[in-house]
Amino acid sequence: MAQVLDLSLIQYFLPILLFLIIWAVLYSLLKNKQYISDKDSINSLIAFIASLLIVIESNSVLFLGTLLPIFLFIAVATIFFLLIFSFIGWESKSLNEEVESNSIITWVVVVIGFLIVAYSAGQIFGQQLLESRNPDGVPSDIKNEYGLNEKNNIINSNNNEIKSTGTGDFFSNLTNTLFNPKVLGMLLILIVGALVIIMLSIPEDD
Repeated sequence: MAQVLDLSLIQYFLPILLFLIIWAVLYSLLKNKQYISDKDSINSLIAFIASLLIVIESNSVLFLGTLLPIFLFIAVATIFFLLIFSFIGWESKSLNEEVESNSIITWVVVVIGFLIVAYSAGQIFGQQLLESRNPDGVPSDIKNEYGLNEKNNIINSNNNEIKSTGTGDFFSNLTNTLFNPKVLGMLLILIVGALVIIMLSIPEDD
């Protein structure tokens, strides 16, 4: 079926768009903060060279191409929420004061940003890092009763369901590892231990 709008050609302009975004951000930082020089020409040249070096690396382009759309989507959604709050009578000044005075909001933003960066890095570099440790893709020649490599698979003992950790997809391997009963049991023990330590460290009222 014919598509009304085909945006597949935009991916060919992705390096150029990323180059412009990186150059603009770096140049504005160097110009405003004057980390290196107070001359615009020097700041522009440094931002140009740094942006060019980043765009030349293909993995950097893929990483930023995954990272920036998520941040832009969150930024646009935040702007829309702020507009909605302004329509119901909240002033931008009061919102800024609330954000600055509330450390919880700051920590939420930091955690969300870290998760986005970790997701983007895992999407691009995760499987590459795993395969770089084992170029052949087979960690050992030991086979289990299913004919599969024991180090490359996790077996759920409840229903004998085989959860492969060598699928070639980083997030599938990560999910199968994290939701293994042994890993979940270890996490439960760690959580219970942390709660016990917190409860014991609370001073008793006289």
